[in-house]
Amino acid sequence: MAEEQLCAITTLISDAIFTCDSRGRIKCANPAAASLIGMKAEAMAEKNLLDTGIFSEADARKIASLFEKALSTGIAGREVVSLSGKDGAVSARTIQAMALRAGQEPMLLVTITF
Repeated sequence: MAEEQLCAITTLISDAIFTCDSRGRIKCANPAAASLIGMKAEAMAEKNLLDTGIFSEADARKIASLFEKALSTGIAGREVVSLSGKDGAVSARTIQAMALRAGQEPMLLVTITF
């Protein structure tokens, strides 16, 4: 499935969905993801998901490990993390990552459930 098709499909889903390259740089984000981060989807392009300011340092390390495992094994995984919202409120959410093959470089499909 082409990256553009995947991005189009994700706009219909209410959970936050990101596609990232193997280094965690955001390639596509649906409207729920843009709302969560507090930026327009286009403005997030190429930013590292772990540097968006919504994860604590400890959770960012857990997520980086989750990404590495998904990419190296092909097995999807999940972690419960604390997210800092735009209003400063912190809430527990489940983040899931799975590796996709879209062209030459592996991609990550990342969802944050609400």
